[in-house]
Amino acid sequence: MLPEGDLLAAYNNVLMIGDSRTEGFKLYSGVKNAAYFCLKGITIEKINAGQKANVNGASLDIYQVLDNNTFDKVVVCIGMNELGWSSMDSFISEYGKLVDQIKTRQPNAKIILHAVLPVSQDKDARDPIYNNNHVAWFNENIIRLATSKGARFVNPSAVLVNEEGFLLNEATHDGVHLSSQYCKLWANYLANLI
Repeated sequence: MLPEGDLLAAYNNVLMIGDSRTEGFKLYSGVKNAAYFCLKGITIEKINAGQKANVNGASLDIYQVLDNNTFDKVVVCIGMNELGWSSMDSFISEYGKLVDQIKTRQPNAKIILHAVLPVSQDKDARDPIYNNNHVAWFNENIIRLATSKGARFVNPSAVLVNEEGFLLNEATHDGVHLSSQYCKLWANYLANLI
């Protein structure tokens, strides 16, 4: 575990873009110095279409956030809400558009594409959409996208999963979202990767 000062330093001038999992990270990880553009239920398509989120008390779209700030790193944590999409091509096309916008608006920022984190074994067994086969398929395609766009792919799930790759039961109340304790572990591990 990184000392708190080192942990927080890793998130200086970092923008985190994501869905409800990222909202949990924002609320429970202890990382208050990063900037966040996150919203429950948000998808890459909605982000690109100008969906607004509360950013430091203001309702802003991603373009306003990118244009009005300077970031050293932009971490994109999306994909869970897209697992039900029938077209991987649509997802990757939309994701690529966001990466291109980040590059254009933040030319000096490192772009980091965060893995879709796995779900618990129970969630995996009972859900035909939100399961680890879909998660793995999306991650394979996000890796390819990162390579093609000159971005980095990171997967901090090692501290969150069991030996079979399922999200730990004690890490989640619903098989998807992380508890406060595990948001802290996630933040610490991710700090070493970004």
